[in-house]
Amino acid sequence: MEDLIYKWALKNAIEHDGKAIAGAVIPKVIGEDLSLKDKIKELGKKTAEIVKRVNQMSLEEQKKELEKIDASLLEKQKKETKLPELPNAIEGKVVMMFPPEPSKFPHLGHAKAAYLNYYYSQKYKGRFILRMEDTDYRKVKQEYYDAMINDLTWLGLKWEKVDYISDHIEEMYADAEKLIKENHAYMCNCTQEEISKNRRNKKECACRNRTIEENMKLWKEMLKGKYQKGEYVLRLKIDMAHKNDIMRDPAIFRVHIGHHVRVGDKYKVWPMYDIATVIMNRIEGITHRCRGKEFELHAELQNKISEYLNIKSPMVLEFARTTIKDCPLAGRIIRDGIANGTYLGWDDPRLGTIRALRRRGFQPEAIRNFIIRMGFSKHNAVIGWDIIEAENRKVIDPIANRYMAIFNPVELILTEVPKNFKAILNYHPDFPERGYREYEIKEGEKLFIEENDVKGIKKGKLIRLMNLGDVIIEKVSKNSITAKLTKNEENPEKIIHWILAERNFPLEIIMDDASIKKGLIEIDVQKLKENDIIQLIRFGFCRVDSNPQKDIKLRYTHK
Repeated sequence: MEDLIYKWALKNAIEHDGKAIAGAVIPKVIGEDLSLKDKIKELGKKTAEIVKRVNQMSLEEQKKELEKIDASLLEKQKKETKLPELPNAIEGKVVMMFPPEPSKFPHLGHAKAAYLNYYYSQKYKGRFILRMEDTDYRKVKQEYYDAMINDLTWLGLKWEKVDYISDHIEEMYADAEKLIKENHAYMCNCTQEEISKNRRNKKECACRNRTIEENMKLWKEMLKGKYQKGEYVLRLKIDMAHKNDIMRDPAIFRVHIGHHVRVGDKYKVWPMYDIATVIMNRIEGITHRCRGKEFELHAELQNKISEYLNIKSPMVLEFARTTIKDCPLAGRIIRDGIANGTYLGWDDPRLGTIRALRRRGFQPEAIRNFIIRMGFSKHNAVIGWDIIEAENRKVIDPIANRYMAIFNPVELILTEVPKNFKAILNYHPDFPERGYREYEIKEGEKLFIEENDVKGIKKGKLIRLMNLGDVIIEKVSKNSITAKLTKNEENPEKIIHWILAERNFPLEIIMDDASIKKGLIEIDVQKLKENDIIQLIRFGFCRVDSNPQKDIKLRYTHK
């Protein structure tokens, strides 16, 4: 048992910057030896002892010890955090960008793409640009521009500039005319249904045979607003029999008339995704790019556009999509859910938006570490919350001061309390220098304890009240329990938390499923500030969501 505990305590400590967490070690030990489930009390005691010993070691000592015991665990840790080198990267010459569409609040998928591009730009002392792909007036809103900038800034990203495709439309028109003049593009007035049918059947339409002069005339008329949506599109001339259907003469500009939040009604013709991407890469001088594997089918088209316009394509690293089980990320689903009342807003705790994670108490460092840990897998993965929670726990466990809260109170009356008796509670067990609070306990003091902790409790049983002392149950009635304070014994029946019955504060927690949990919390929380991260003992981590001077509202983070 001790060897197993020691091994997993070392690994956990290395993952947590030298500080192991007993609660995280025990499941690993049981996972390797299921028979220890029957010795949980002994296991808990031994784990606490060994974790304390391991935490007194330096990080280097911990790594040396784990290497002696099981080097594969240490090697696995190294592999988990290593990213590949950027191909053909020259220090100081790398230019990368992240191109979100400002049609939603950013989520974990955005965070992964944004941070990987930012990470490499910094690693190679290069430049990083935030590019807004704002070509669809129906979707873009000022609040989404702002959310992208605010949430990515909070994540720790810094950029040379924020660029907007809507600021470069005239340049894109010039490239469109170059394509027309070189007979690489033509104006098409087939219906959408006809275009789709011809692409399926690999059939060219008559529009393809228009002269350069005819195409230029129709293009100019389209720019002036002569045609309505769907009447004409500008298509790239490639090969209608191409095996990749994306390459079958795709539309590259369309009529899209409406009021744009940034440029108003100035433009009636807007670029499609692929040509806008290629031209922006040239304008910004992009050398490398990390992007989702779902865009790989577009690579061939973007390379063809680059060939026609004599633009050098950036080097690309692709990564698979990582989604969290039962956690919606799609903007349309979230927008509809907010509109119909399913979700509280973009920061609803059930969502995987950066705003939701931030409000729950997830930290930027933890999200960045999670992204690095996921890396460049080529296979799409659906994961549980446990991986990102584990990364966040490493960050917040050392900073979260401990408090006690009760949700289903049962009254406990103390007897035989010595004079001037005080319960002293450190704010953090590993950092006594942070201070403590003390509560004077008098004869007959009434406490609140959790109902589940004393279900079926009988007279004569010994329980330990955390940081107060051991008590022996004297009397159990329907409404209360009476217990006498005694000297600390070696083997209490239970170790439980408590609060003072007459000095507490109403508490409301928005849980991760958006339900509301109400209870009572010790009065000392009034010293907290909004955004503080705390741990409610035996419950979980929470973020302070309101000014505790008025009322205490928390957002549940995780266990």
